[in-house]
Amino acid sequence: MKPRAPVACSAPARANLIGNPSDQYGGTTLACSVPLRAHVALEPAEGTRLATEGEEIEIEKEAELSLAGDLFDVARAVLASLPGPLPAARIAYRSEVPLGSGLGGSTALVVALLRALLAWRGEAAEPPHLLAERARDVERRFLGVTCGYVDQYLAVFGGCQYVDFRGKTPEGSLASEPFATVEAVPGPLPFVLAFTGRRHSSDSVHRPIRARWLADEPGVRDATARMAELGLAGKRALLERDWARLGRLMNENHARVRDLGGSGDANERLIAAALASSLTINPAADLRLTLATWNLEWMMLPSTFDTLADECDRSGRRQPGSVRAIPCDIVPDKRWSIEDLARIRQFVSRLPLDVVALQETDGPGVAAQLFPDHEFCFTKRRHVQNVGFAIRRGIPHRCNADYHELGLADSRVRWGADITLYPGTQREIRLLSVHLKSGCGRDPLNKPEPDCRILQEQVPVLERWIDKRAERRESFAVLGDFNRRFDVERRDEARDPYGRVLAMWPELDDGEPAESDLTNAGSEMKLIGCGNGQGMLAPIDHMIFSRWLARRLVPDSFRAWRYKGSLRWPDHCLLSVELEVESRHGV
Repeated sequence: MKPRAPVACSAPARANLIGNPSDQYGGTTLACSVPLRAHVALEPAEGTRLATEGEEIEIEKEAELSLAGDLFDVARAVLASLPGPLPAARIAYRSEVPLGSGLGGSTALVVALLRALLAWRGEAAEPPHLLAERARDVERRFLGVTCGYVDQYLAVFGGCQYVDFRGKTPEGSLASEPFATVEAVPGPLPFVLAFTGRRHSSDSVHRPIRARWLADEPGVRDATARMAELGLAGKRALLERDWARLGRLMNENHARVRDLGGSGDANERLIAAALASSLTINPAADLRLTLATWNLEWMMLPSTFDTLADECDRSGRRQPGSVRAIPCDIVPDKRWSIEDLARIRQFVSRLPLDVVALQETDGPGVAAQLFPDHEFCFTKRRHVQNVGFAIRRGIPHRCNADYHELGLADSRVRWGADITLYPGTQREIRLLSVHLKSGCGRDPLNKPEPDCRILQEQVPVLERWIDKRAERRESFAVLGDFNRRFDVERRDEARDPYGRVLAMWPELDDGEPAESDLTNAGSEMKLIGCGNGQGMLAPIDHMIFSRWLARRLVPDSFRAWRYKGSLRWPDHCLLSVELEVESRHGV
């Protein structure tokens, strides 16, 4: 029997914009997750061990799960809430959330611990509403914290959410109350998040307000009811991108919290300084969309790699898309560890990535470890090398049918992943993520080599997708690993005298139909490097845009993001570019 595979989970902190603390009293709240997370990793051990911030203890029996007022109390509470024996595991956890900052750091840790321990026990992932309610139950019953519901729902759902807590009460329980209604709202939002540096306990804020609400103190229930109304009004202001109105509503919400005793001197000084400085955020930021492409180099979960490594393919032949196998020559060098995934996730969390075309990725399971605030559309080949998209939560999108034709006969090469952003609106954008055949990066495509012939065969298939979009006058882009240097191809030599495709870029960018007069973003970058040990190379990853969509490219926004440190990173650079999604006067 194989040893149990390690487990890694995380959950985000959150910032409440408006409506808080009406979530405890059947109100509404508008809140967003922030790029700070709590991380948990479990690995097999003899007995139950807890490790954090350089300290480690052993839990030998359930009686030792009583709270002790130390760094391990949150883990004790989560373990105490789960029935059955203690896990034979080392439970290591850490948090990027400043302690006592009011960003829901403890809740994020509770959610991450619950996810990790449930996965360790082999239990199916719980519905998100139930997981949020269970996390709140842990905080209220096992940690003894006075808390609402919004922190738990945001730590589970992530993104920007409008949450309706109708039917909830301060004394409600998991068994007695309805689930909240969660509605995603589009982000990102033009806000700066500031922290005073002063630590405080949310329990110390909420407990006295709750006691006054339960005592029906005059004005308290009226204040929480008004905050619920502000949450609803704030949702409309956000959807209409009326930042001035949203700001006024947020200021009113805070004034009511302050009047109830829920603020403090440090907080008020920070707010006064911000208002006095006339701090403004560029409103154009919300009208922009960051698109990216990234080949993640045999990206799969460590447990998947280990399972496939035991029966790896020694034939040296390319396996069709219907076969789930890896070649022996990548074992063990191409294995990504849990620590590697955590490092890449932290790298991603600091970048403004709205939509990312992904290649060499097994699918949503491993992608979610790297992009926890995104949703996914992936091709459905059984093969571990799929292509797809990570789309930031809150961005309307539709996963279209896989472009199987790009895989040629027997799906011997990779399909295309096809999505639509903002479907059914004037903003609508069609995107295709591709990973074309390798091995013919600069040779003429009519060269009598198998790799060149396969790539040559893929070019007209890709061109058909482009021309179909162009004929319909759609805004579109193709992003991904083309495995082709466009800089060595001559514009006047798309085909040879026999009509065979000779060069990819001139064939695709032929201007017929007119909308297929394409732009290759970043083409001025002759060499690209990103600190992954590959040096400076001519790009083979490209982002090509239709004529209309190219007009919306933000000048000088092309980026090759540099990796941090000397540890292992993907062998391709992460490339991004910004689009003006709409102007102030519409699309």
